[in-house]
Amino acid sequence: MKKTVKRVVHFCDSCGKEADYPYMCLGCKIEYCYDCEKKLMVEYQHAVNFRGSEDGYFCLKCSVTPPLKVRNLFYAYHEIAKLIAEAKSWSKEFDSRVAKAEETVKQEIRKAR
Repeated sequence: MKKTVKRVVHFCDSCGKEADYPYMCLGCKIEYCYDCEKKLMVEYQHAVNFRGSEDGYFCLKCSVTPPLKVRNLFYAYHEIAKLIAEAKSWSKEFDSRVAKAEETVKQEIRKAR
């Protein structure tokens, strides 16, 4: 049996390679394959503590100068990115204080024995 199948195929706008699941810039709508996405796009999480389907991608050009129509979205993603960095910094500093306090307890236990 023969069948004629029509399908839509996406191609990377950078390297021209077929992209089954392209990454699309939310600003300019350019599509990239997996390999080019890693080099030419910035991924933004939609939440501080987890990733998901509402995460967004902007190409390098749109990350520098986001188009007016998505500027508020870009700034919202950027605010999440700043909060993630702040949480990581706080966590690192907190972990350092925890380690120091725990080490002090261990030293004092040894002295008390």
